Amino acid sequence: MDQPLAERMLRAFLTQMIRTEAVDPDDIQDAADRLERDGDIEAAHAMRCLIVEANAPEQSEWLADRARARFHAIDGGKADD
Repeated sequence: MDQPLAERMLRAFLTQMIRTEAVDPDDIQDAADRLERDGDIEAAHAMRCLIVEANAPEQSEWLADRARARFHAIDGGKADD
């Protein structure tokens, strides 16, 4: 992994805080705006990505939804012998 441990931990923590609504996405947006004003475009972009990541379904949820979509109900009845 190319990110330092502290950065990975902070991303995971903030993403979880957004998911549980402990942190308002508007506050993340405000922090990103502040970073952008200070000239740190990369950090501002990363902050905004947290909002998208927090609102995306977990991969396991996405895979389960995809699998459920492949199931189709079959009109039942007795089989002809």
